[in-house]
Amino acid sequence: MIRLAAIHRYPVKGLQGENLTRATVARGGALPADRRFALAPAMSGIDPQTRTWQARRGFFHLARHAVLAPFAAAWRDDNRTLSITRDGRTLVEGRPEDPDERNRLSDGLAAALGLDQALTLVGGEGASFSDVPARVLSVISLASLEELAEGAGTVLDPRRFRGNLVIVGAKPWAEFGWVARVFALGTARLRVIGAIERCAATTVNPDTGERDLNVPALLQGAISRADCGVYAEVLAAGTFAGGDALMFA
Repeated sequence: MIRLAAIHRYPVKGLQGENLTRATVARGGALPADRRFALAPAMSGIDPQTRTWQARRGFFHLARHAVLAPFAAAWRDDNRTLSITRDGRTLVEGRPEDPDERNRLSDGLAAALGLDQALTLVGGEGASFSDVPARVLSVISLASLEELAEGAGTVLDPRRFRGNLVIVGAKPWAEFGWVARVFALGTARLRVIGAIERCAATTVNPDTGERDLNVPALLQGAISRADCGVYAEVLAAGTFAGGDALMFA
């Protein structure tokens, strides 16, 4: 039985995220509040209120900015508050919908990251600044990661892969055979649309921010491709929770 082991969302692009016990997704939507915000250099001129998807080159992201890795973001729907932490300690928090608080968050983040330039917190309700323009959820199989790690004689922290849905019970790399297949998860229905090509973002240690493991090279050596995990789109809205089974049509 293939089951959902964990649900993760990442409120700020490039930062670590938070664990959810359950989630409700809309048809054609991403995981709510996932990549709701992104960090842009203030000199970029990007409107802080923009909701329009843009390629990651306009933002701070792990493939180029390893300093982001040890920081985590959490979003509270009840009071519309964004919190940034490191090692469990809150560094800055506020309500981005208030322009003054958004500016304070931007300044606090720049200081926490040790940047020598100002940044702007971009995004808000309805935004999704993932690496692809489509509204999707990423699916990561622990069996695939375990086989890759064992073959390389190393340890692979799943956080390197920023997965939304972490699954157990599948055979290693079976997910590549799911492309175009539909599965039910709780009351939602999703369709796998393609594999996720991995880049330098996965080389970064999520605790230290150091580039200490060439994951794309490990993947090429193990399976002759740099892919790990798959993207899935939501065909029918619904709710799912940790422990739910993936039931393929």
